[in-house]
Parts: sequence; C-alpha cells; structure tokens
Amino acid sequence: KVIPTKKSTLMKITSILLSSAYGTNDNLGKLLDNERYVMRTEAITTKKIGNKNNRFLLKIAKNRLISSLTNSM
Repeated sequence: KVIPTKKSTLMKITSILLSSAYGTNDNLGKLLDNERYVMRTEAITTKKIGNKNNRFLLKIAKNRLISSLTNSM
C-alpha cells in the first residue's frame, strides 16, 4: 500500500530545474518522462514510505538525474 505524498514534490522540483536550466528539449523531455516513471516505480515498490525514505528516494533521483543530464550533453 502506497501512502500518497503531496503531488510528488520531486517531479515539481525536477521539472522546474530542467525547464529553467535547459529550456524545452525533446530528448530532455523523454529523459524526464523516464525519470518520472522510475521514481513512480520506486515509490510503489518501496515498502517503507516514511520521511526518511522519501529523502532517500529524492537523493537517488537527484543523483540519477544529474548523471543522465551529464551523459546526454
């Protein structure tokens, strides 16, 4: 059972970061959609959904996003 969080703060942060830093870009959009899918899957498959865990997922997603952006340049 997944406890819903506030309309995924992570997605909001990610899209704000991307749109402000890189503008809109097709590859970036695909990349972002992929990240969203991964985040959703991780949130669903994770058993503990406490605050500690959300911070952990945020850190993972942030690192993954940074590395995939670096690779796509």
